[in-house]
Amino acid sequence: MNSYDKKSILGDQLPPPPENKTVPDASSIKGRFVFGARKYLLKALYSRKTETTVPPPPSSVKKLLVVQHERLGDFVVAEPALRALRDTFEYSARTLIAPGFASHLLEGYGWGEVKPLNFLNNLEDNPDSFDLVIDLTGRLEIDIAKQLFKSKIKYRIGLDRGGRGVFFTHPVENPEIIVPTREMYTILTGKASAVPDDLIPRLPCGDERIERGTQAWSDLGAASPVVIMPGAHYPEQRWSVAKFSRSAQSLKSLGLKVIVICGPGEEGLGGAIAQDVGIPLIVAPPINKLMDYLATASLVICNNTGTLHLSAALNTPTISTMGPTIPWKWWPVSDAETVVFRGGSKESKGRLDRIMPEHIVAAALQMLGIQNREPAE
Repeated sequence: MNSYDKKSILGDQLPPPPENKTVPDASSIKGRFVFGARKYLLKALYSRKTETTVPPPPSSVKKLLVVQHERLGDFVVAEPALRALRDTFEYSARTLIAPGFASHLLEGYGWGEVKPLNFLNNLEDNPDSFDLVIDLTGRLEIDIAKQLFKSKIKYRIGLDRGGRGVFFTHPVENPEIIVPTREMYTILTGKASAVPDDLIPRLPCGDERIERGTQAWSDLGAASPVVIMPGAHYPEQRWSVAKFSRSAQSLKSLGLKVIVICGPGEEGLGGAIAQDVGIPLIVAPPINKLMDYLATASLVICNNTGTLHLSAALNTPTISTMGPTIPWKWWPVSDAETVVFRGGSKESKGRLDRIMPEHIVAAALQMLGIQNREPAE
């Protein structure tokens, strides 16, 4: 019996919370020992140098610095936190340290300045340049945290994970494993009295983007197609090319326009599907162009990766597989319908082979409002 025989056609639900809700710093015993030793060493070296102060009220913050230099998916799910900061610190000069794609994601957002990571190198010689810094880094890295410590900015808020909390005046304890990543970021901003109205990530999707995307699809002869995106940062998160091909072939046979989009270095994945099914392939479009495509697609089918959260935040109906990960951290939410087919637990290695093309196709047709359509000749 297939694992989905007794489940809803529209995917899975979040599994029950585990008994142990602590988020480990590493999955292996060796890794936990290394990070445990690092935490002890950092506390010994820096804890006495960290000054405890009272966070300033937003009205007294003239210059705010925010760091969110993470991968695409992390940045997208941080949008509610950024929204809260934008609205709460409305009259502050706001600067964001972020990857190059951030300016495109925040087009029309009204944030303020966006700077590259090396901007932090300038802070050590100018400690009065900002009144408050909030580090929205969820990883175990310490380089960013250490640079902020050296900046001597008076008020520093950041996550205390793997010992990096010693670098902040207001360290925030790492939340339990069932706390979504998007909520973790808002816990950090909440330390500065910045709380969003909800936790649904939303990116600007104005008339200009819709016009550009509609024209781009029209140029390809594919108005509002179904978009297949087979890539993922981690190989174990990738559903098989063969099953993506079978799903695309089934949708194409029903008369739907289907197009494959792949990222840099994923030409082999996307090309195999496009050639097998006989559908167009778009390779590594610039992020702004990718957003235009996704915002005007009728449906996106992808893996659990940054493009899942990007599509959902652009209010596009999305179907995603989910391989080995912590589901409570990365389960997508959206104003649009978002369906997840989960391969299994992280301990079971995800078992993406449990997910079959017929389940993806059936969900796609229901989401598109298509019933009883015969295959095209």
